[in-house]
Amino acid sequence: MNKKTNVHRRSTIFDDVFRTICQKMPVLLIAVINEVFGTDYLDDERILQLRNDYIEKRSKLVTDAVIQIDTALYHVECQSREDGMMVVRMIEYDFAIALEEAMAEGKPYRMRFPNSCVIYIRGSQGDHDLHMEVELPDGKVFEYSTKAVNVQSYSEGEIFKKKLLMFLPYYILRYEGNIPTARKQDRDRLEALLAEYDDICKKLEAVLDEMGRSELYTDLIKLIERISNYVIRSKEVREEVGIVMGGRILELQSEKDRRIGREQGLLEGRQEGRQEGGNHMVYVMVQDGDVTPEKGASRLGITVDQLKANMMNTGYVFPEM
Repeated sequence: MNKKTNVHRRSTIFDDVFRTICQKMPVLLIAVINEVFGTDYLDDERILQLRNDYIEKRSKLVTDAVIQIDTALYHVECQSREDGMMVVRMIEYDFAIALEEAMAEGKPYRMRFPNSCVIYIRGSQGDHDLHMEVELPDGKVFEYSTKAVNVQSYSEGEIFKKKLLMFLPYYILRYEGNIPTARKQDRDRLEALLAEYDDICKKLEAVLDEMGRSELYTDLIKLIERISNYVIRSKEVREEVGIVMGGRILELQSEKDRRIGREQGLLEGRQEGRQEGGNHMVYVMVQDGDVTPEKGASRLGITVDQLKANMMNTGYVFPEM
């Protein structure tokens, strides 16, 4: 048969960002697991990432994250909307994970379901755990349950206090449908939003430094910005938020650095401090046409002529006016 294998879910930008975090920044899962399951793992716990695709006869189940810490298995899913069938999919995923582990261990076979949870990223979903009754042929009934948690029920302060940093890319969704525009009458609300994201950047830098994970800062900022750009429809507002977040670089910077080496401007930015690094991010955005020279100069508090001179002196290309 030449039919393509079915995939049990459609990937969205929200799923892509979640999986990127799980695959490239798995340390951020530890705080979530501690919060959901009441564990007390340390930030430097050894994490074993297991396969996240399980083949069945007619389909391919693709999970978001399956990891092992010590001897415990954890399965975490990201869900943007509640569809009423999530508990069905979760028991299907967990059954596949448990069955594969049992087969790997060999006889006598024993299925060990993972600790599993669903992370809802929108609205008020995920206020209660998910349950399903399972009846065996002999009439015995056991209850399958999986944890559920809602990102939007956590304030900015709680996120940082509990180090739930992987929730940050979805923070903008609490403003979905009520995001300020670039119009004059919305300026106060826009400034408040920009101030909030500036505060998030500063706190993120401090927490990652405390964790000894400063190298994750740029990568996580880019994922935060990626979802912000998706949710915010106004180009002007996206530009404003993008400058606050440090510039729009869609490719994860750590991978780009490893592949082609650090560009001198970004290296200087890191050596000279966060402020200078922010200057270079503005230079990149002006060079790439993501913001106008006037907007970039205004954000840096300098004239367009000064911006042009600074960019040319550091190897950037100033766009023709």
